[in-house]
Amino acid sequence: MRRILACLLLLAFGASPQAPYHFEVASIRPNKAGGSSDADFLPGGRFRGRNLSVRKMIQMATMVEDNQMLGVPGWTDTENYDIDGKTNSTAPVSQEQKSDVMMTLLEERFGFTFHREAKEGPVYRLEIANNGPRLSANATADRLMSTNANGTRITMKAAKISMPELAISLRRQVGRTVVDATHLGGKFDFELVWDREETVDSTAPTLLTALQEQLGLRLSAAKGTVPMVVVDHIGHPSDN
Repeated sequence: MRRILACLLLLAFGASPQAPYHFEVASIRPNKAGGSSDADFLPGGRFRGRNLSVRKMIQMATMVEDNQMLGVPGWTDTENYDIDGKTNSTAPVSQEQKSDVMMTLLEERFGFTFHREAKEGPVYRLEIANNGPRLSANATADRLMSTNANGTRITMKAAKISMPELAISLRRQVGRTVVDATHLGGKFDFELVWDREETVDSTAPTLLTALQEQLGLRLSAAKGTVPMVVVDHIGHPSDN
C-alpha cells in the first residue's frame, strides 16, 4: 500500500515512478546449521542471508533498533532462516534501498504489517566538534559504507556518505537514535577506527573520542523524538 501511494503521488506531480527494490526471486529456508548471523548484498543484485531471526529482518526493514520495536512476538527471536535472493537491480544499493528489499520480502512472504508511532526519549545529536570537521569531500569514488570488527577494534570505512547517512550508521553502534545536527551538506570520505571496550590493552580510542579526534565530530546527549515501530501482524513464511 505504501508503495502504491508513493507512485500515485509521483504521477500526480508529473514524475515517473521508480520501481522499488525488491526480490525477483527468494528462497527462505529454516536455518539448521547455526553459526553467525549475517546479511550481504553481493555483486549482480544477489542477496545472501544466514541465520537471520525474523526480529532481525524486521529491524533491517524498518531501520530501527530493537528497543524501538513494540508488539513483536516472542517466536521471532527463535525462528532463524537462511535466505538467498536476486533483486530487481544489479546496481549498488543504498541503506534505504536495502530496507525496501527486506520490507517487500516481509510483506509478501511473512504477511508483515505495522504502523509507526513516536515518543519522547533520549537521543544523540551529531554535531561539529570545537576543533571543526576533519572530513574529505568526495570526488569520484563509488559509494561505500562498511563496518568491520577485529576483536573489539572496529573500523568504519566510508566513501560518498552524507551526514544523515553517518547518523544512521552511528545509531547502530550506540543503540540510540542519532539526529544529524552538523548542517553539513555534500558527501564525504573517511575512515573511523575505535575500540568498543576501553581497557589498558585497547589499541584505539572509544567511539566518542574517535569521532572527535579523527572526524572533528561529536555526539551530544539530548532529548528528542524517538521513532517507534508497532507490529500489527507477522506470520511464518509462505512456501518457496
